[in-house]
Amino acid sequence: MNNQLVEIIDVNITSDYVELTASAIEEALMAEDLFETYEIPQIRFSFDRHNKSEMLYLYKLATTKSNTKLSLGERIEKLLGKTISISPNFIER
Repeated sequence: MNNQLVEIIDVNITSDYVELTASAIEEALMAEDLFETYEIPQIRFSFDRHNKSEMLYLYKLATTKSNTKLSLGERIEKLLGKTISISPNFIER
């Protein structure tokens, strides 16, 4: 499955998970009528904080879009409002 192009609209960090809520802007880019107004679907991505490979993926996402002098939590929060390409493997089901 190809990565999803999304805009991050909410970040929630808990002791067990990091959840990113995003607008699926890729669908809007491929709409037949670019002037038509319609609701862009939202997707929630979830990362298990106890899973090293998931947190490494999230670290790479957050580090490429922010200042590396920030803490990881601050970097993740800085994803808010950013457009990123993210693996659909992390879509919350």
